Amino acid sequence: MRIRLFLALLVCSVLVCAVQAITLEITVQDDDDGTAIGGASIYIDGDYEGKTDSEGDYSFSHSFDESFELEVKKSGYEDWSDWIDEDDTSVDVDLVLDTASIEIVVYDADTLRPVYNARVRVTTTGSDDTETERTGTDGSVTFDLVNGEEYTIEIEADDYAPESWEYEVDADTVTLHRWIVHDERFALRVLSAADHAPIAGAEVFIDGKSTGVTGSSGILITRLERGEQVQLRVEADGFRDLTLARYIDDDDLILDLSLALATYPVSLIAVDTAGVPVAGAAVFLDGEREGETDTYGRFSLQDVLEGTYAIAITKDGYVAWEEEKMIDQAGQDLAAELAWELATVSVLVEDQDHQVIAGAHVAVNGDTFGITDAKGTITDSLPPAESYNFTASVEGYTTSWSAIGIEPGEGERSVTITLEKELDLTLFGLAGLSVAGIILVGAGIKVVRSRNLKRRKGF
Repeated sequence: MRIRLFLALLVCSVLVCAVQAITLEITVQDDDDGTAIGGASIYIDGDYEGKTDSEGDYSFSHSFDESFELEVKKSGYEDWSDWIDEDDTSVDVDLVLDTASIEIVVYDADTLRPVYNARVRVTTTGSDDTETERTGTDGSVTFDLVNGEEYTIEIEADDYAPESWEYEVDADTVTLHRWIVHDERFALRVLSAADHAPIAGAEVFIDGKSTGVTGSSGILITRLERGEQVQLRVEADGFRDLTLARYIDDDDLILDLSLALATYPVSLIAVDTAGVPVAGAAVFLDGEREGETDTYGRFSLQDVLEGTYAIAITKDGYVAWEEEKMIDQAGQDLAAELAWELATVSVLVEDQDHQVIAGAHVAVNGDTFGITDAKGTITDSLPPAESYNFTASVEGYTTSWSAIGIEPGEGERSVTITLEKELDLTLFGLAGLSVAGIILVGAGIKVVRSRNLKRRKGF
């Protein structure tokens, strides 16, 4: 009996629950045009339940005794959510497109100036949905596109090659910068004939008119009408000017122009301070020995590349000559005046006993050389010469002299001048008087003796 009663109560309970179960019919559609949205994800109180069918419908059965939260999500649409009463049996969900503002700015690829009135067409990938706008004076257009969708963007403009690319929207607002290439776009590339290195800063003239200078890659982008012959001229520092006529074919996109390095002959002459040519002097260019000057002091450099060089000329006995020179034209003659390399000359003045004489005046070739110091010496520098005449004089000594020659490259020379003491005339005078006195006294004695002798003889 008890078992039967339990089974009866259980059946009643199931029947009551079955009566309380409710099915909620969910319909999801586009807010803009009312089209059904299939594949929308359904969430109940945060839990995923399933997706709408192709008709945008989904059935949800429940036995809730209180309201619950319904969320609907679909890529390309803003998320939707709302609270549903426990006894509601249907709900319409209108999803709003999740759009982004996409600005497209069109520039000329060469000038980077905005392209006005360019046609920009945006097509949803996999559909025929197309929207077209034209750029304004600032080269821009703006479209509201659905986030998460892929689009084909196309740009067309008169006299320009068409441009297109695929784009997936993944931001709320974005600006896309695009450049398009002009139909007459033409590239000139200027290279060095020696090593094919790009030449920056080369100026290009087309039919006598300057069209610009090359960049760091040696390239100049310009506009050139095909199917015609043009006169080209290229000028660049350090290179020979290039001039040529060239027919531009319809398929030509780039033209390579090779420039030969500019070279010039340079001659120089080396002379000393008196203007006498210096033969056999070594000539250096940026530290590299190039040769020697001839009998006339001349030397020639052939095919010198344009540029700034350190030129040096050296020879024993001369001070090295150096000068930085810009070689940029033909017929440049350089004159180098080489100063003699000075020799250190030390003059010693002494007496016959080899005692040094301080304060002696020393002259060379009649010009003052100096005064000897306490050690009897005077030192100075002199250039090479075949002969120098040194004289030394000081009170109490007779003036004396000595001659030497200084060879080129001779670093040091010494000169010794010996002075003799002058005779003391006062002593000579006193000695003379003494001798005279003695003679007179002797004479007087002799006279006296002579008289005394005569007296004794009876005279």
